[in-house]
Amino acid sequence: MDNEKLENQDGSAENPISQPSTKLPIQDGQIPQDSNAVETGSADALGLENIEVSFKEGNYAQFQALPMIISQKVTALTKTLIPLIEVALIELTGSSSQYNRNTALITPSFDQNGNMLVNFNLVYNVPGYIGVDFEYKDLQDDSSYIYNRITPAGIKITKCEIDTASGDITINGEF
Repeated sequence: MDNEKLENQDGSAENPISQPSTKLPIQDGQIPQDSNAVETGSADALGLENIEVSFKEGNYAQFQALPMIISQKVTALTKTLIPLIEVALIELTGSSSQYNRNTALITPSFDQNGNMLVNFNLVYNVPGYIGVDFEYKDLQDDSSYIYNRITPAGIKITKCEIDTASGDITINGEF
């Protein structure tokens, strides 16, 4: 048994991990490590360096990039679009106390190419818009004003309308 070698799956031979004096296999539950790495204090279970994981096929790279993409989308919505909408509302009504934030429905999805899309439906309520004595052109101008104020954000706006029955201003879009 002293000269016995273990055969690996690839056919190569290797001495068993053993105590030098008794030549019995070590049974203490420890995981063998590269002695050079242990000396330098930089042992890593997968080796001495960080490994860059990649696959030939699939969407692993897109999945790995999701945290950054989501962060960019959240920032675009919270730091760009919503402030632009609210600036437009303040300019139209005269004060931030003249409108209420009612609904923010944000839905992430993916297109056929694996790109992340964010659809949103934002509803603000402006009690000053409730009534029947508005000129259609004035409402259209106010809606266009909001739309023109938010389009520099580079976000696709699919709806920007004012409902005089409820006072709701609805803004839908995607980016």
